[in-house]
Formats: sequence, structure tokens, C-alpha cells
Amino acid sequence: YFATQPGEWILQGTDRLHERPIASLVQALTSMGADIVSVHRNGSAPLRIRGRALEAPEVLTLDASQSSQFASALLLIAPTLKTGLTLRLEGKRQSEPYLQMTLGLMKQCGAVVHWSDEQTVRVEPVPYKPPLSIAVESDWSSAAVWFAMAALSKSCDVRLQTFTPQSLQGDSALIDIMQNFGVQTEVSREGEIRLTKSPNSSTKRNFERSFKDEPDLVPYVVVMASLLGKYVQFTDTSALMLKESDRLLSLKTELIKLGVDLNYSHKGLTTSFDRDVAIAEPLIFDTYGDHRMAMALCEVAMTGRKVGIRNAEVVTKSYPEFWSDMRKAGFEIEERKEHKEN
Repeated sequence: YFATQPGEWILQGTDRLHERPIASLVQALTSMGADIVSVHRNGSAPLRIRGRALEAPEVLTLDASQSSQFASALLLIAPTLKTGLTLRLEGKRQSEPYLQMTLGLMKQCGAVVHWSDEQTVRVEPVPYKPPLSIAVESDWSSAAVWFAMAALSKSCDVRLQTFTPQSLQGDSALIDIMQNFGVQTEVSREGEIRLTKSPNSSTKRNFERSFKDEPDLVPYVVVMASLLGKYVQFTDTSALMLKESDRLLSLKTELIKLGVDLNYSHKGLTTSFDRDVAIAEPLIFDTYGDHRMAMALCEVAMTGRKVGIRNAEVVTKSYPEFWSDMRKAGFEIEERKEHKEN
């Protein structure tokens, strides 16, 4: 957005944001005439941006194997470009449902979009014409914590509001995933989700799945499965190393406190159980500045253990009312200040 607007900015954020690579997006924008420089010359933020009119090449090629966010960013500005944009996506696309969600919302706002082939999407130079109103659906990724709570319960009746039966969000795959853990989902036409626990939960000790399209669900599902005593084998999880924290390393570090050993590589992850680990109480978990880690680790409280979450305010990034909703669900929550010894 800034690259297309008159003016000059320095775009920066948290230390973790400065570690996340963005060079391929910067390179793509530069090929369109953008004036963007990585301040520390390392391919990451902070970025110095001088906005100007951009013009796309006949076909812009982007490596989509690292993140869908780069493709979404380019597509969002495409209707404002003089010649529109033809974007060719190379590599094994990550989190593709997010890309489809971007395109779906663009169409709702008047963009003219079509796929030329499986790898090439064309956006015409037709300005946005937003509708007078648009309903913003709730976040399926954040709903995952309540699906997990339902799976960990003996019985439940949980209602979640403002969801779309035919959702554009890839994380709506929760409905199918959680059936493996005994959670039944009903979605009404009015957008209410009702979660109940089936008495006939799967007795399988292993759960295998690719998370190429729904990487944000991995922390919730790994913690939940571990608490249920189930082994997991997930593929296509490398994108988790580039999130708000390195979620694979974060999960490995925190799950060992529960006697769960998580092993991972570029191919995927597996879990096993270390029966010799003494589980302390209260269990104090670190969040690494990551909202998903904070919410996923709260699932441990469903086992009846006392749980402490450091830097609990990180949930405000995606779910500001999370702690309030936890209280509504019957959890006792209190804020404590830690005293560090010299």
C-alpha cells in the first residue's frame, strides 16, 4: 500500500517482525518500479519506502512457497495499477486458502479477477467499488481453541457467533479435523456454530495430516492431541518457523514440560511421550510474543492443572476478549506479577 502512495515512510515493528523475511516481496515490488530499501540491508524490516506510481511487467513471477501473504499483498494493490496485474505463482504454494480468501473478498469489492491457468491469476485494472456494507466473519483460527476445549471435555455445548456456513477461511477445516477427536459441529444459517462432544470418539492412538493449508491450527491440535495421549505425525509444517515465533521450536520447548517430546524437520513433525519427566505445578508457559502459543497452551487447564501464561496480553493481536471468554467458560483466572531474583 505505501509503495503505491505519495510520501515517505519507515515501516518497522517488533524484534520478531524484523527477523521475518520479506525480500521476495520487496524484490517483486521493486521490479514494478517501487522505491523500497531494507534499512539494515538484510532483506527484512525496517523498510524505507518512497511511494510512487507502479507499473507491473507483462507477467510478474513470485515464489509462493514461503508465504501466501506476499501474493495477497500484490493482488490487493493490483486493481489500482494502470495495467492491472498478471501474477504467476511458482513453487509449492503455502496456505493457499488464505490466497483464495483474498481473491474472494476482492471480488466482493468489485475487483475483476480470473485464473488463466493453475499457476497464473489475472487482476484487471478495474477500480474497487466496495458494497455499502460487508459482513466480516469471525476468525476460525481463534475458534480452534474452543474446538480443542470441546475435544478435551467429557461433554459440552459451546456456541460461537458470526461464522459463515460456506467460509472462505481455510481454517474452517476444523470441522473435519475435530471429528477425529469426537467434536461434532453444527453451523446455522445465521452464522452460529454449536460444538458438542460425541460419546463415540476415535480410539486411534495416531493422528496424521498435512497442514500445508492450515498451519495456524498446528499449535492447538498438537497440544490437544498430546493432552489426549495421542501421537501426531504432521507434514508441511515448515511455515511455522516464520510465524510470530518459531512455533516448532516454541512448541518443542513448552511441551517437554508436559512430558511430550516434539521432533521436527523441514518435512514435518512427530510427537512421543517421555514418561520420566516430572510435571511441575503450577505449569508456567512462555508465549514467545505469540498469540497462538498463549491460547493453545491454555488448553492444559482442561486437565485440571494450574497453568501460568507469561506475557498473556499477546492474545490481543487476534482475540482481545480471550481471557474474558475463558472466565465465561468457567475458568478461574487471576493476574500475577512475577518477582525475578537477581
